[in-house]
Amino acid sequence: MSGDKKVEEEALVEFLEEKCEAKEVLIVVDVAKEFKDKKGVAAAVKTLTKWIRKYSNEDVPQIRDEAKRAKQLFGLSVTINDNLLKELQAHAHVVLDSNGKMVEYVANDGSLTLKGDQSHGSKMKKVHMCRVAAANNGNQDSKTHLDSDPPATKRSRVVAPGSLSRPANQTTSMTSGSNQSVGASSSSNLVGQMGGSAMPPNASVVHVPAGTLARGLNQVQPSPPPTVQLDADRKIDELKKTIETVTKEFNDINSKNRDKIAHFQKEIGKQSNQLDAFSTTLDNYRVANEELRKEKVESDQEKREMMKKMEQMEDLHKEEIKKLEKEAAEDLEKKVQERKNMVDVIAARTVYENMQTHKKSTSEMEQRHKEEIDEMKRKLDESARIQKELEDQHKKDQEERTKLQNQIEQLILNHEMFSRVMNSLNNDGATPSNSNAAVGMIEQLRTAVAEEMEEEAKSDGQEASSTEGAEDEIDGAEKSD
Repeated sequence: MSGDKKVEEEALVEFLEEKCEAKEVLIVVDVAKEFKDKKGVAAAVKTLTKWIRKYSNEDVPQIRDEAKRAKQLFGLSVTINDNLLKELQAHAHVVLDSNGKMVEYVANDGSLTLKGDQSHGSKMKKVHMCRVAAANNGNQDSKTHLDSDPPATKRSRVVAPGSLSRPANQTTSMTSGSNQSVGASSSSNLVGQMGGSAMPPNASVVHVPAGTLARGLNQVQPSPPPTVQLDADRKIDELKKTIETVTKEFNDINSKNRDKIAHFQKEIGKQSNQLDAFSTTLDNYRVANEELRKEKVESDQEKREMMKKMEQMEDLHKEEIKKLEKEAAEDLEKKVQERKNMVDVIAARTVYENMQTHKKSTSEMEQRHKEEIDEMKRKLDESARIQKELEDQHKKDQEERTKLQNQIEQLILNHEMFSRVMNSLNNDGATPSNSNAAVGMIEQLRTAVAEEMEEEAKSDGQEASSTEGAEDEIDGAEKSD
């Protein structure tokens, strides 16, 4: 609705409430036409019908007054879901048909009873009856109009072929005013539309008085000769059929154009939704980029902590080696001192075996320490490799995001160009060339969107695999520590 939309909507709601007070099933289209005729609103019947259906499905179930809500649910044929049915059954006995529409409502306190048929056939029968009644009323009015017309002042006069004379009073009446000239012009135009002359060459010329022509097509005219009458009726029927055919083709063309415009508007809505989806994807990439940055900071911190742990472990190993060497030296000195007094070969052999055992244990300890140092170096190299992969992935994501932004800007430009094309179509009317161009642009947009979605899916898969691999490697390094 244009103009004061809110006021018109409130007026339509009040009108629907009044119509529903009749406790009958309403025909939405007829209600919209009646409202448009009575209130004189500028909105089209289709727009009013669409708004009534929206009001029925969204606002009517929210009405707090039970009786008022039941009347509108019944009158507007609203489909009732399970939750709404439970609410209604708390106050009344409710029966629904197979389509979920109310066919019976009896309040528990007996204050309201609604019964009716919600089937499509019943509604069509009601529409047919209304149209028949309206047609009967129209025929009665037409008959009354014909009866109220004044009688013809003068009958038609048939002149023999070749006669050029006419009565003096008829000549005076044909030249006395502009109404007679208009009637004569209309008569000649009608003859021209019926294919030239309406009478055969051997037919009598019929002169109709100007007063009779001025009364219009509803005035009963004197019947001409049968041949002329049949030929004129036949050509009038052909003309009516031609007019009906042209009118039907014109309406079909208008309907197709409206369908095309609606289709293009729907495509514009889809493109807008896709643009919103790409904006959401861009926001997701920004969030993912921020998460990667945080992961990089955490990885750097873990690397520093790992280096610190390695230095601490190396210091501990050095201290343990010194401690073992000192203990070994003290032990060896003590044992040597104890064995100095022993000249037994067995004692000397025992000292030798102890020295060999100590030497072997020291060698194994050094070898184990060396392996641990090599393992720590390998972990450091692995961490550096993971860090490099993360940085490469980050750069790749930056490039993908830049590419996506460029594509979104291109889509916005395409969308603007498409809107201009649609505006041009709406202003100039849809033509096959314009429609083909618009369809081509839509196909290009769809192709671009499909390619971008595939690239996005590939990049998401690569990002997920690289991130999971890096996390597994870091977890493995931490477990090995």
